[in-house]
Amino acid sequence: MAKKIGRNIAILFGVIVVFFATLFIAMSIANSPTYAWRVLRYFESDTQDYKIFPERVIENGDSFSVIQRGDQGTPYEVEYLYNGERRKEVLDELLERTDTRAFLIIKDDQHIVLICQIVKFSFDRRGNRGWIHRFRE
Repeated sequence: MAKKIGRNIAILFGVIVVFFATLFIAMSIANSPTYAWRVLRYFESDTQDYKIFPERVIENGDSFSVIQRGDQGTPYEVEYLYNGERRKEVLDELLERTDTRAFLIIKDDQHIVLICQIVKFSFDRRGNRGWIHRFRE
């Protein structure tokens, strides 16, 4: 009786291991191994991930580059590569579908689009937490 229970527990454990291995492989193929590992470890990868990783203050450098504002306007559609496949999508739908919190387009060394939403985020150069407010340029 004890052997039968032990064997059933071993079988159940094996099924669970195979399930998680299959899930990890499927998520690695669909997204990336890093994303799959984060989902399996933390159950979800989202904009609050900054809370689970160590942080440190990075001091400002001595010099910086200014990116000039372009005059091309916000594109209605964007074209991008994903897993080697070229895709074209309405920008607002892409941002909504992917729950994007910040989006920046730089073209020909000019800042074309900057979109931010309200997100609690560490952005201060001294390491203080602050708010980024939703705005569109």
